[in-house]
Amino acid sequence: MHPFIVNRRVVLHVGMLGLPLSFVDAAFSFRVSGGIGSAKSCILLWLDGGPSHLEMFDPKPEAPTEVRGPFGAIRTSIPGIMIGELLTETAKVCDKFAIIRSVTSPLGEHGLANQYMLTGFKPSTVVHPSFGAVQQFVKPSRTDLPPYVTIPEAAGLEAGFLGAEFEPFSVGGDPSQKNFEIKDLQPALGLDTGRILRRKDFLKKISSFQRPDVSNGPVMDPAMDRAFRLVLSPSAKQAFDLDRESEGTRQRYGERSFGQSCLLARRLIEQGVRFVTIR
Repeated sequence: MHPFIVNRRVVLHVGMLGLPLSFVDAAFSFRVSGGIGSAKSCILLWLDGGPSHLEMFDPKPEAPTEVRGPFGAIRTSIPGIMIGELLTETAKVCDKFAIIRSVTSPLGEHGLANQYMLTGFKPSTVVHPSFGAVQQFVKPSRTDLPPYVTIPEAAGLEAGFLGAEFEPFSVGGDPSQKNFEIKDLQPALGLDTGRILRRKDFLKKISSFQRPDVSNGPVMDPAMDRAFRLVLSPSAKQAFDLDRESEGTRQRYGERSFGQSCLLARRLIEQGVRFVTIR
């Protein structure tokens, strides 16, 4: 019996084409079967308000003047593939990624279309989880770092009906600012490690009184337990610390918010975070 492996065809059939099998039903079957695929992590760059596809990855050089964008097209490292003339460095590495030019949306409003693309489902009364939350559900993380991080905020990227356990960790700030720090990683004034551990133990005892029927499962809520581990983990604080990067590296990524967000995402992925969305 061959394990059921997730591939792009399955994802498209389950999510984007809206067949009867729900995304989470499929995700559960993937988890049970153990077939996850070879990818270990993902960085999703969601460019709200970015340039048109005509200026970037689909310049349509053979189209009439009234259809083409204002810029020309250049050759890439893949024969027959051309992209916008301003993407000179990107053109050199086109063999490292895939360009999908056939994705469209039947929704004419940007906010609704965003939700459609970020969840695989058209907006409805049911709040569907974002891809990062589904990934966390399919393959839970065992590190001190949160498995799903959003930079800077989590608007439109929530866990939906999967629940609070699968909500993303929101950075909540601009990594390009000089005084940037993750406030949630810093204990409140006067709280040292010893006091935090005592509070954690006290919370566990309260939880055991509230849930006396729990014998085999965890006493503490998984999200709360992850929060404690995150605050107490030195490696987690280092992963979010951009000051550990050289000045040359930071300048190479660009000094503005998007570039520094990409640098932070790279650091997080290197330290074990599974899914990072920059929006």
